[in-house]
Amino acid sequence: MRYALGILAMALLAAGASAAAEDEEDPDNFFFHKPGVSREAALADWDECRDLASAVEPPRGPSVYTPNVAAAAAAGLVQGFIRGGQRRHMGEAAMRKCFQVKGYGRYGMTKEEAKLLYSGGWKTMREKLAEKAAGPAPSQPALVP
Repeated sequence: MRYALGILAMALLAAGASAAAEDEEDPDNFFFHKPGVSREAALADWDECRDLASAVEPPRGPSVYTPNVAAAAAAGLVQGFIRGGQRRHMGEAAMRKCFQVKGYGRYGMTKEEAKLLYSGGWKTMREKLAEKAAGPAPSQPALVP
């Protein structure tokens, strides 16, 4: 049992370290822009890419068997946290890839700009994101997809 918990702790540390390394390289706040795209096309692209990214599921890990109920519950809880993080990262990657395939560039923005852009419900955010995608070209260079 201690051996299994030790392996589980090492896996969590490794997953956290790799996620932290990825976060340092890539800005957390970004938007997509495509020169010459209409607002309606940008709205359709957002809907399509959002639907695609929401369907992404990480592979299931192996089931951990233990006769100890508390250990089984703890293992399930930890696997749930790991799986949630994996799903978030895979969804973000699917969204970036979808927009890249459609010809959009990805541009960084400040935390304050992101708060304004992502405020409100999905319909309001969708409208703001489409306006940003179809609006004037950003002055900063595009990020790596």
